[in-house]
Amino acid sequence: MEDFSHYNAEGTQLRRAQNKMLDILKIVSEICDKNGIPYWLEGGTLLGAVRHKGFIPWDDDLDICVLRKDMHRLKKCLIKELPSDYEFLDRFTKWNYARLYAKVCDKKSNVVEPDRNGIEYGVFIDIFPVERVLSQRTKKIVDAMYRIPIKGMRGCYGKSFVIKSVFMLMYIPMSIPVLISRLLVRILGSKNYALPYGKKAYNTIPSKFIFPLKKIKFEGLLFSAPDNPDKYLRRLFGDYMVIPPEEKRLVHTSSITFFD
Repeated sequence: MEDFSHYNAEGTQLRRAQNKMLDILKIVSEICDKNGIPYWLEGGTLLGAVRHKGFIPWDDDLDICVLRKDMHRLKKCLIKELPSDYEFLDRFTKWNYARLYAKVCDKKSNVVEPDRNGIEYGVFIDIFPVERVLSQRTKKIVDAMYRIPIKGMRGCYGKSFVIKSVFMLMYIPMSIPVLISRLLVRILGSKNYALPYGKKAYNTIPSKFIFPLKKIKFEGLLFSAPDNPDKYLRRLFGDYMVIPPEEKRLVHTSSITFFD
């Protein structure tokens, strides 16, 4: 396999950021385990665990999932139990944070991302709520409507109160298809899970690929992962063991600054 060590060699800003994300993951994992809240490594983080036994060398984010029904309880636990150097961030703790997932952020650093809406936050991990959906097709249809006010609110930083109000008012009727979909899932049942409505990610994962959760090694430590990582990753990425060409080895942040 190609030598990727030049991407995140010890001492580089990227490796320092990855180590900080790993520190955050360890804390969040301990809090989840302590409070009986299931979570699992998601997306590129799970791919890195399987293919690289840790971070994808050029990756500058870390993702985990929790069930949507556990998200509020996890939020309360994190706000109460996180060390003082870290903070929980979601769209209810910061009005101009319009993303549909949460972050746990380091207070002693700063990252620059696109569409940050002027919010200051440090190195982070993302926490995605996952819920049952009827099908990949229905999620795609509902998402197309629900994303309109979400994207609008994300772009409202520095805009007038009138523009902000329009998108906030649109959020109410655009939420109705989401509520109907959730009701139908309760009535008809479903064994397919997906990332939150409004998140442009339509791949549904059968529950048998996720549960029961098991442990997987990531950066030399054990964390929760789906029961069948191979089938889970193939639903997300296809042949995930193929290394992408250099021009597609993308990073998400523009810059990372540490204050200590």
